[in-house]
Amino acid sequence: MISCIIMSCAAIYAQDMKGTSLPDLSGTWILVNRESDYGKEYKKYLLAISIDGNEVTIRKMYEFGGRENDYTNIIYADKRGELNYKPRTGPDAASKIKSRTFWRKDRLVRTFVYNSGIGQIDISVREEYRLSKDRSRLIFETRSHSDLPGQLGRAK
Repeated sequence: MISCIIMSCAAIYAQDMKGTSLPDLSGTWILVNRESDYGKEYKKYLLAISIDGNEVTIRKMYEFGGRENDYTNIIYADKRGELNYKPRTGPDAASKIKSRTFWRKDRLVRTFVYNSGIGQIDISVREEYRLSKDRSRLIFETRSHSDLPGQLGRAK
């Protein structure tokens, strides 16, 4: 499954310590539903990003299924790894997951695996954050994969 959020905000480029240009993803971004396939069930989706060196703070605020959600992840773009809460609600939402974050060209990439809550099935997730060519939009892509069996048929 691939989901993409296109969010709107002004952004500029920043320099990392090695002098290469990295996009400055900082700002408060608003979901543009008409340009996104992330899911129409998300309402009032805001994404606030702040960057201090390799430390990136991402706060996600949205309404889903009539419930307001607000959670913050602190990640490190130098691959050191981090520990944050699961990106979902439910009885085990308070459990934490390990992730790794790094820059790949002009994209901030975060990868992690969490248990689906359905037996021992894990879901691998890859999030990518990048700016549009004109730097007026944040493009947030999420790819997920699990080892769920293929299509299930009706029991006879």
